[in-house]
Amino acid sequence: MNDTANHIEQLFESVNQYGKLSTDLWKLKAVDKTAELLASTTKVLLLLFLFVTSMLFCAIGLALFLGNIFSSWPLGFLITGLLFSLIGLLMYLMRNHWIKWPVRNALIYSLLKNSHESTP
Repeated sequence: MNDTANHIEQLFESVNQYGKLSTDLWKLKAVDKTAELLASTTKVLLLLFLFVTSMLFCAIGLALFLGNIFSSWPLGFLITGLLFSLIGLLMYLMRNHWIKWPVRNALIYSLLKNSHESTP
């Protein structure tokens, strides 16, 4: 009788330890995914900042160049502004295909990337 109680006690202790280990594993996976998403977001934001900065300098250079061609700096800046407005309108019209779906798919892929590897 004492042997059976001892086995049951060991079983409950093993189940308790398994539960704690499962919880710890879940926490570690959550921290890993959070860190990966934060690193990816930081990378994208840094690249976006560099892209926007270079586009700003290119736009100013284009505006000054067109201003010299037309002998009117305001006209050069106006033409450059209209060009970027057209590009912005095109990006707005194509936002689902160029921005929303690729970002959504990349996020889903990032979240589910290791989930298939951990299941047998």
